Parts: sequence; C-alpha cells; structure tokens
Amino acid sequence: MQKRTLVDLEGQITRAEMSGEGAERQPPAWLSDVLANSGDPIAAWDRCAKVFTFDFRLWGSYGHALFRHGRLRDALAAYQRVEACGRPDEASNALGRVYSRLEDWPAALRCWFKGMEHSRDEDQRLAFLHRRAETYFRLGALDDALADFSQVRSARPYSLSGHYGVVRALCELRAFEAAAEAASSATMVSVSDRCRLEILLVRSTGGRNEIIALARRLADLDEEAQVRSEMIRTLLHNRSSYFSQPDLDTIRKIGTEIGFQVDVALTPDADDDAEIKLLEAIDPALLVGENKGVDAVLARAKATRLLVQLGQLDEARDAALAIEHDVESWPATPRVIAEIIEWGQVERGNWLQAQASYWARRSKFRSTDRRHELALVSDSLDPGDVIVFSQMRNEQFNLADFLGHHRRMGASGFVIVDNGSTDGSAEYLSTQPDVRLFATSCSYRRARAGADWLDPMARSSEFANKLCLRLDADERIVFPHCETRSLTDLRDYMIGMETQALRGILVDLYPVDLNKLETTNHFTECRYFDSNFRTRPSVLAPYREITGGVRARALSGKRQTLGKVPGILGGSPVERLGSHRTSPTTVTDVTCALLHYKFRPGFFQKAIDEESRKEYAQNGQEWSRYSELQGRAGASLVNQDSHVYSSWRDLLERGIINTSVGWDEWPTDSARHPR
Repeated sequence: MQKRTLVDLEGQITRAEMSGEGAERQPPAWLSDVLANSGDPIAAWDRCAKVFTFDFRLWGSYGHALFRHGRLRDALAAYQRVEACGRPDEASNALGRVYSRLEDWPAALRCWFKGMEHSRDEDQRLAFLHRRAETYFRLGALDDALADFSQVRSARPYSLSGHYGVVRALCELRAFEAAAEAASSATMVSVSDRCRLEILLVRSTGGRNEIIALARRLADLDEEAQVRSEMIRTLLHNRSSYFSQPDLDTIRKIGTEIGFQVDVALTPDADDDAEIKLLEAIDPALLVGENKGVDAVLARAKATRLLVQLGQLDEARDAALAIEHDVESWPATPRVIAEIIEWGQVERGNWLQAQASYWARRSKFRSTDRRHELALVSDSLDPGDVIVFSQMRNEQFNLADFLGHHRRMGASGFVIVDNGSTDGSAEYLSTQPDVRLFATSCSYRRARAGADWLDPMARSSEFANKLCLRLDADERIVFPHCETRSLTDLRDYMIGMETQALRGILVDLYPVDLNKLETTNHFTECRYFDSNFRTRPSVLAPYREITGGVRARALSGKRQTLGKVPGILGGSPVERLGSHRTSPTTVTDVTCALLHYKFRPGFFQKAIDEESRKEYAQNGQEWSRYSELQGRAGASLVNQDSHVYSSWRDLLERGIINTSVGWDEWPTDSARHPR
C-alpha cells in the first residue's frame, strides 16, 4: 500500500474545499495515521474538521490532538461532538479523562455517572465505576469511594484495582484492622500484587522497623530485579526524613544484590547536590516553551518550583507569568501549576487574585470542616482582640504555664479542643475563666493535625479582625519588643500594614542532657537553642522553608520543617495546609518565634505512645526516631551551635527572627497593654 504523506492530505483538503457538498467531503481512511506522524498536526486537523464529515472516532482523535497541544476548550468541544455522533459512552470517557487531568473532580464525576448510564457492556460499566471510585477518593468522599471500590473488588476479585482501592480507602478512614483484613482476603491476585497491597498497608500503618522488614522480603521475591527495585522505591517514597543513617545503610545493603541504589531523594543530607543537578538539567527553552499541553506545562511548573527553592526568583517570576498566560483559557488548573501561578501573583502584589484562584480550585473538593466532631464542654471565652486556638491531649503539666504566658503576652481568650485526655486536662481547662473548651475522640490525623476543627472557626465572622493564634501546648510565642508591646499591638500592626498572616519559626529549647528532664523543671532546664538554621524560598505561604535545629543535629541530619504561620487575622480566607503552610496570603515583615518545649518529662514514653497511636505524620514514624536519643540521654546536647536563651533579642541577634522599622516605631496604647 502506498504510504500517504501530509502532501497527499493537503491535496485531499484542497479538493474538498473547492468542491461543494459531495463524496469528497468524506475524509480519507488514512487521515488519522498521517496526522499522528506529523510534528505539528493541529493546523491540518483544524482544516480537516471544517471540510470533512467526521465520525466519532475522528472527533475523538481531533480532541486528543487538541488536548496534547493545550487547546483544552476546543478539545472538550470536540469530545462533545463524539456524543452528537451517538456515542455518549465514548464522549463521557474522553471528557472525564480531561477533567481528571485538570483535577476538576466534580466535572469528572458527572462524566463517570453519565458513562455508567450509557455503558454498552459490563466491562465498560466496571471501568466507569472504578474511575468514579478514584474520583470520589480525590474529592475526599471516602465512604462513597469505598462503596464503589468494593463493587469493583466483588466483580473482579482476580484484579488488583478493586482490592487496592478498598485498602487505600480504609486506611484513609483509619480503619486499619479492616484494611488488613481486606488485604489478606485478596487471595486471587498474583504474589507481586499481594506485595503491592502490603506496601500500601505498611506505608499507612507501619513504622521504620516494619518498612525495613518489608524491604528485606521484597528483595527476596521471585521477580525481576527491576520489579523488586521499583517496589522498594515505592515503599520508601517520601520517607527519607524519618530514616536514620543506620537505616539507610541497612536499605543499601538490602538492595545491593538486586542492583537497587539509594538515590539522592532518599538521602537526608543530599538536598543541595540533588537540586543543583536537577537545575542544571533544566532546558532553558522549557521555561518559555511553545508547547502548551498539560504535560509540558506541568514540567515547566515543576522546574519553576525548583528555581524558587534555589533562590533564582527573577527567572521564576518570569516563568510563572508565562505559565499563567498559557493556561488562562483552561477550564481548570491542576494544583502543581496553580501553586506556581498563585506564588507569582503574590510576588507581583496580586494576592487577592491568588486567593480567588486558590478558593476556586478548593471548591472542587469536599469541605474539610469537621466541627461536627466537636462537643462543647464549657464556654467562658473573652471576646477580645487576640484568641489562641489549640488542640491538646494529656498536657496537664503544661497548661498553667501555657495559659499564663499567653495571657501575659496579651491573649484575651482561648479556644481549645481536648482530644481524649486522661490526665485531668479537660477538667482543668473547663474551670478557666477565658476558655471555650471542646472535646472529641475523633482522629487528630484525619482532621489534618486539628486544622479541620479549628481553622473553620478562625475563618468565621465571630473572629473577624481578631488575631487568631494557632499554638500547641508546648509552644510559647515571643516577638520583637514583646516585653513592651502586646499581641493586640501586633494585631493592630498587621491591620495597619494590610497583612493577614504572622510569619514565625519553631525554635526548639533543650537541656544540657535529656536525663535532667525527669528531676528538674523542664521550663527552666530547657534554656539552650541552636542557630544552625537554613532558610530558602518556597512557593507556599509563609514563602520560605526553614530547616535545622537541635533535632536535625542530634538525629543524623533529620530534616525538620520549622517555618510556621502561627497567626492569621480572623475572618480572612486563609486555610492551613498542614502544620507549617497556608493558602496564599500576605505575611508580616516582622517575625515571631515559637519557643518549643518538645523535650519534656516523660518524653521517651510519649514517643512510644505516639508511635503506637499513629496520629502524627507518617504514622508517628518521626516519634520512633527519638528512641535513638534514649541510649545517649546522659550525653550533652550542647555544642558550638548552642546558645542560652534569655529573651527575643538572642534570636534577633542571630537572624532567627527579624523586626522592621515599621514595627519598631509602631505606637502602643499603654492603657490597653496587659502588663
């Protein structure tokens, strides 16, 4: 058969354009093949769509080409023509995949429902059902996802997809026993698939020891070395911060026989070298590339994020603006791309636009407001200008100092969630004259470290324009001039400077040695802090990442994120993204510190308890690392990076916090001052 080329197609198009209605309007059978092998087929596709009569297959192929080249609205229109050709199942499939790629989950969900309605056979119905389950999961509708995954599992017990979805949904629901039962019931899948289920389960429930034990067993599987290596990489992904150097040495030893190498992403002290290598690998043309397809723009967004992290901000701003222009006609934007665009908008002073962008994409997910899990115990809240929000569990020995310190700083009231205390904390708090106390036994981890309990309150109109501080019981806020100025003054400064968020840093205070914690007052004994912090820019508020401190030093380079946003103006559209970051906002030019009394009486027992409860990040794996300190609890933690803390000036002198001319000269109202 003669090989057709674009020249042949050009002739066909020209004849069709010159003819009237007739047979020449039928596209040649080889049209798709020729265009698929063309370097830039879009112009030809556009002309063909005008002169030929397309069937559903050609409309689908045209839509795929448009999507790959970033013309997403045109792609969606082409897929809708597939439905007009009498194939609603094919149209729903194509449209749903586009919306999923753009992370517009409600739109994708509508497509999967329609696809199931018009599915032509059971296999197609199950395919739509599985996609609907995945979309429910992404939306945060876990019960709906579990129901759909369960149907897929029942219909296809020999396929991994249904089993995997069920186990994943149950783990997210914190139903770990049920997840383990579901994994063990997957008897009809292959050995390697059962291992994948075990990887998912151990990553969701296991600590360091369980992860390393599974890595050993994966290395001994009767599978190709590449398959075993990929399984081990999946098992270890994003866990490097929680492995000690001996752990990494063990993993290297396990992988030696199968050629598995611990790469830089798994090595705690390799950040700088890894990022420099990645930056050098960036093609400059990529940052201003003409390809506006989703994959290409995602690659540019990731490269731009790296530029931000490495401090190349001018190049990053230009790249972010170019990305913003390239996607302005898209019906939705994936998170990775949107975060870069929103960072660039804040950099240019368009923070209101950045917030609107964030909440537009945030609306495509289920609400994370979990206030329904709280029961009001007592309410003596003083509705003043500064409110401290906190969730606690078994902090009785901390409470008097916590409340007293922040009252002296100017806090007018406290909103506290007690998460199942058994040491009398709730009883003590219920007697305080300025506390609104809630109780819950629900999962701290599922509530995103308590953010889903407290943040919706802080954003409510009740606390509009109040300084809402988010503090843990072992944290004490200090800030420049805090001996003469109150938190109310700081709130007034934020309002005057039109900023919504207070930027801060977590500063660990520690004793000479940990043995002293059991015999002395830990507030007076923990008087040392480190100055070995590293700061670099970030695309998420508070727009900088801070690492270092005594825990990183004492635990073999453990990467400890220390930057925080401890305060926001109530009623503002700022959402916490975990414990250390927020949605787009404006931040203060003056920073505070949270003096962190992490080391406390019963510290090692608490580490054991929290590792068992699995309510912290990575199943409490972080807490398991503190056991390394117990064997050398009598050794001195003090070294050349240690300094004695006496006041906020010690932090200012070492560049750990900063002030500003505006704050230094800000007037105070002595009549309002609490001291």
